[in-house]
Amino acid sequence: MFPVPDRAELLRSYNEWLFYGRLLLMPDIYPGIKKPHDHMAFVQRNTLASHYHFPLYNSGLTWETVPSPATRALAVLQVVGMDFRPLEERV
Repeated sequence: MFPVPDRAELLRSYNEWLFYGRLLLMPDIYPGIKKPHDHMAFVQRNTLASHYHFPLYNSGLTWETVPSPATRALAVLQVVGMDFRPLEERV
């Protein structure tokens, strides 16, 4: 297992990973759009993931009471195999 960066660096890394993951995913969803950043205006709603971040009203949860994305940053980045070592140590 790789060393874990401090929380601020971990969250910045997760933010970058989410952003570019989505940017690179969008051409698979909308192949007709040629400029990658133009894809970012499109967010499908009412998918199977709808109630993950925004629970149903009768569930007793709200977007403010479900765990923050920050709580899963380390787990997600570890699952995808992110190497937290400094670049000079990755050779």
